[in-house]
Amino acid sequence: MWTDEAKVLWVIEQFGFRQVGRTFASHQTPFTLDFPKGPLGVGEQAITQWNTVSRNLQELEVIRPEDSVKDRLAAYFFWNDYAGLSQAVAVATNTSIDFDEIKNWAMKEDESQKFADFQRRLETLDK
Repeated sequence: MWTDEAKVLWVIEQFGFRQVGRTFASHQTPFTLDFPKGPLGVGEQAITQWNTVSRNLQELEVIRPEDSVKDRLAAYFFWNDYAGLSQAVAVATNTSIDFDEIKNWAMKEDESQKFADFQRRLETLDK
């Protein structure tokens, strides 16, 4: 009898991914897969909305761009991860986001100074 986890692992392996630590990697793509235990959240905020991407009969649920930016900013806010800051900027400049939502979240996390770093980087790109 298969557990749900064993079923997921089998399916992922069929797409060429292998488990590396807590994520899954493939030589066919630079992207990794991560299946964090729930509930999902960024900082103190739970993620309650997501996007569903459909192709043929397949569906994939992914976090919204705003939550992706928040996740990357959280890495910068809480662990001084400058790669996270750069990744947040990359997502914010390559997709449509609700900037006010991200700003409000950052203020609730009491990270106005580091949020200003994010804002400055975005403004630099706009020039």
